[in-house]
Amino acid sequence: MKETIRELFYGNIFPSERCGNNNTEIKALTKRLCEGRGKLCNSLSNEQKELLEQYDDLIGEMYSLYNEEFFVYGFSLGAKIIKESLDKE
Repeated sequence: MKETIRELFYGNIFPSERCGNNNTEIKALTKRLCEGRGKLCNSLSNEQKELLEQYDDLIGEMYSLYNEEFFVYGFSLGAKIIKESLDKE
């Protein structure tokens, strides 16, 4: 247990990067998104590509904030479940 906490503290555990790695639906959807974005970029002017990049940056920031909230909530929920299960004994 102490090793997991230490690894989490040092930033060696990345739950968001591990989730979905083995999910074939996520892989297929990601592939389709990349292909679609590539086609879109090929049809855009340089100015439009710049706008799309700015949009992507904002979406990335938003998803990062959501992922942080999900992580905090999940961690808190897990701790509550453990606490409640130990209180019953």
